[in-house]
Amino acid sequence: MRPAGLPWPPLPVLPLSLADARLLLRAVLPLPALDVPRALALLAYHQRRKAAAYRAHRKRRLAALARAG
Repeated sequence: MRPAGLPWPPLPVLPLSLADARLLLRAVLPLPALDVPRALALLAYHQRRKAAAYRAHRKRRLAALARAG
């Protein structure tokens, strides 16, 4: 127990890049099972997200062009 009024000691900081963190997580976490229905659901999810991103970016670009022109 630390006495009241004393600050906590600093936590150790690991200078990890995103790639380093992903590598550590891949080593620690189990790989999910990927069967055909799950793979199809994952593909559908990514296609929906990409389509939504395309529409949002296109809307923003068209609005910027309308303001400029």
